[in-house]
Amino acid sequence: MGNTARLFSGGPIFTADPKRPWAEALLVDGDRVAAVGGADAVAEGERRGAERVDIAGGLVLPGFVDGHVHVAMTGASMLKAQLQGAGSLDEIQRRVAAWATEHPDAPRVLGTNWVHGDLPDGTPTKAMLDAIVPDRPVYLEAFDFHSSWVNSAALAELGIDRDTPDPIGGRIVRDPESGEATGHLLENASVNYVWRLLNDIGPDARERHVRTALDAFVRAGITGVVEMALEEPALEVMARLRDRGELPLRIVAHLIVWRTGNPDEERARVRRAGELAARYRGDRLRVTGIKIIADGTIDNCTAALSKPYANGENSGPIWDAAAG
Repeated sequence: MGNTARLFSGGPIFTADPKRPWAEALLVDGDRVAAVGGADAVAEGERRGAERVDIAGGLVLPGFVDGHVHVAMTGASMLKAQLQGAGSLDEIQRRVAAWATEHPDAPRVLGTNWVHGDLPDGTPTKAMLDAIVPDRPVYLEAFDFHSSWVNSAALAELGIDRDTPDPIGGRIVRDPESGEATGHLLENASVNYVWRLLNDIGPDARERHVRTALDAFVRAGITGVVEMALEEPALEVMARLRDRGELPLRIVAHLIVWRTGNPDEERARVRRAGELAARYRGDRLRVTGIKIIADGTIDNCTAALSKPYANGENSGPIWDAAAG
């Protein structure tokens, strides 16, 4: 095996050590920092025959660890119409229509990161999307991933009508007069219908989503992430990348346990997480726990609060105390 030592110099090096925050040279040997400092680190690098790496005036700093990410979901979202910062319904409609035009062969029009404050009364409706894309299903995920906004074609594709019951832990928003679905799906109504439909993809597409996110993380200087809603198919993609030496950062994962209302299914999911934690224990990829979504978010009025919201509504938890 060849020499794995590398000596970085030629620019400022931030150490994050309050006693000595800056250094002139950094020696890395294999996967360990062997020395950091000035002439002493250079001398140690020369003693080890380290490869010299010229920073060329750039900045070296410790890698970032993101404590809460959703890898495959992030990659998928990056390929959709980007709606954050739109500022108004008109701009949201313009961006969605532009994406639809740019992807004429896509069976569905996809967008992400819309915020309630950009909409009149903070309320999304199918009519707002029917006006711009009447002929294809439109699926727009909210910035917090706790709800979806869809058009009439999407409701038809999902099989949701006025008689469709609300799933446990979720709600199909309905017109108070007609009882028809408005196009806003909250919490498990989004998970059970939209997420399951859009996640029904092949391994190549899933790998594209995972790679898209990982590439973005690496470009941002992120060297480790905590995955907080892992699905097993995405774990399999990560494992293949690891086995090929193509996993560019460390992933610590928590398997998502969805609220189904079936205690046997939910407990089986927890047991499966334990099996995966025993199997995946490596330095690059490991499973360490589970994730449950106990309640919703403030924007949707689905977070469980001790007092009602300003509109008089309130929500209970998705997982009640007896669910365990």
